[in-house]
Amino acid sequence: MSARRLPAAARLAISATLALSAVTACAGPATGASVTILVAWSGTELTAFQDTVIRGFEAANPGTTVQVESTRALETELDADLQQGDPPDIAALPSIGAIGQYAAQGALQPLDGLIDDSAYGPPWSSLIRPRAGGPVYAVPVKADVKSLIWYNPQALSQDAPGARLPATLPQLAALSRRLSRAGHPPWCLAVSSPPTSGWPGADWIADLILASDGPAAYQQWADGQLAWTSPEVTSAWQAWNSLTGPGGGIDHGPASALTTTIGSVRPADGGCLLSHGTYVDQGFPASARYGTNYAFVPFPSASGAIQVSADFIGMFRATPAADSLIRYMTSTAAQEAWVGYPGADGFSPSSQVPASAYPSAATRSIATLLTSGRELCFGAADAMAPDLGAAFDHAVLWDLAQPSALTTTILPGLARVPSGARHPAALCGKPS
Repeated sequence: MSARRLPAAARLAISATLALSAVTACAGPATGASVTILVAWSGTELTAFQDTVIRGFEAANPGTTVQVESTRALETELDADLQQGDPPDIAALPSIGAIGQYAAQGALQPLDGLIDDSAYGPPWSSLIRPRAGGPVYAVPVKADVKSLIWYNPQALSQDAPGARLPATLPQLAALSRRLSRAGHPPWCLAVSSPPTSGWPGADWIADLILASDGPAAYQQWADGQLAWTSPEVTSAWQAWNSLTGPGGGIDHGPASALTTTIGSVRPADGGCLLSHGTYVDQGFPASARYGTNYAFVPFPSASGAIQVSADFIGMFRATPAADSLIRYMTSTAAQEAWVGYPGADGFSPSSQVPASAYPSAATRSIATLLTSGRELCFGAADAMAPDLGAAFDHAVLWDLAQPSALTTTILPGLARVPSGARHPAALCGKPS
């Protein structure tokens, strides 16, 4: 899941304690230096980052300290810091729309020479440059796969004997209808995550456009060339409403989805049997066994393309300590240590990190999707300008509350939102 959209703990500042690490670093800054980094990670994701990357960096650079600040409203806080002339040295940015905007404002510092850009194949290789052929202004350090359908094998075989796992969109719709008729609301859905509530529905819409119309139409939509009121986009929203709307599609109904916190409901826990989204958003307990208590299939798509997300680090103050931390965070050794931490539940965009670096069968299976030859398409909502992305999330909430307003008010309203500056890169590509 993208970090912009993660539920996060209250804002905090942490100076990680020094510890020995097997990870080696490049020559670091002078003793006594410090560096600040703003992130939206929380819980085990934040702990994994602190215990691997931050502790490893500080151990390899004695006397250098890192302050990590976590906030649920990262872009809001970053904008305020920039206005006050006091930004963090580094920030983890999930929106490439924001990266393009900050680069155009001159707020971001180029990263050329600090990273090995040969480690990033498509689509990452185009996303790191807001202008084709221009400087690198951000680099992905933590990726995820959005296009996953989760289920509980035990519960599904018991409640829907002989059910066929969906390989096509018609099969997905048929399975949803079958479960509804049998009295088992198929879909776990929770969209509450203030101040960015609604984003799980935006990911649904993006997956449906990608699955039905392919990467080319997906790119046109994200670029603003395919209108919100177009048949392609309208039919994606209508398909989502059909799957999850009236007739028992959502466990406890749309009203419950609007108020339920993301990650607090998962297949078979409360009666629902299917869920959509990233691994970390499911919140599976450590006692659950992959293949027995939970499993996944890729979202059915004729092209086989899957939607991905990432957190990109950008530098707002160029200092020796900040340079050194970026080199360290993007090193293969640090990336392997980070993804190998139990509970980190993130994936490396670097082609140099093998699937064997991941600690569980579930994470190894997902990591394999990133290098399986499938076309990867970066999340469209995270490619949109921040204001439009926020309007998209809000439209999801409105649609859940009043689906009858979809074509008369909701989509025409989105069409009137200024598209703003967008990242011009190709969102889709096959890793080399």
